[in-house]
Amino acid sequence: MKRLGIHIYLLASVFAVASPSSFSQGTIPSDVAISMTATPTDNLDPGELISFVITATNLGPEPVSVLPMISSQFIDEFDLGPGGSSNCPGIGLLVSDGKYFFYQFVWTPTLAGPPLAVGETRRCELNFSLTEAAPEALPFTFGIVQSWIDLNESNNSATVILRRGDITPVTLSMLSPGVLILLLGMLTFMALIQLRRRSGASTAAVP
Repeated sequence: MKRLGIHIYLLASVFAVASPSSFSQGTIPSDVAISMTATPTDNLDPGELISFVITATNLGPEPVSVLPMISSQFIDEFDLGPGGSSNCPGIGLLVSDGKYFFYQFVWTPTLAGPPLAVGETRRCELNFSLTEAAPEALPFTFGIVQSWIDLNESNNSATVILRRGDITPVTLSMLSPGVLILLLGMLTFMALIQLRRRSGASTAAVP
């Protein structure tokens, strides 16, 4: 198992950093099905380790010599620090600093081995956790690079939804006195408007 790195910003020294030029257009002469699971996915706390398993299966009819795959973008939602690990030959990290900064995992299952034979499945295991910056529900996707076309695009990607369990919903008792007074004033104002409308309608109905 390979450690993911001390901190997300040090990943370039641990993974091979992919180049965008690696993702030029291409054709895959087979139907490759992508799947992904994550355990656990619900009631996650920041720092709780999540185990991801991504697979690529060649459903035929031809062997596949090049299979570029990529994840959805992330910034600081994931903690790829000392607790993280990977068992994933051909994994890399794409760092973009164009219009805005983000990361993406890239995986080429055929990079460290022979072509993907018909009926063969290759597996990638990643283990890392969410951070405090992660939203309440975070979709995470892995799939074949969109500019590459295979024989069946319906199974080219897989998505898991990661849901935090430590976000406390805001209740009235948690609001400050100033906010409560403002809400009370707004409700009173709306009630007065409704009362005037009803009074006007009743007056207009009298002959």
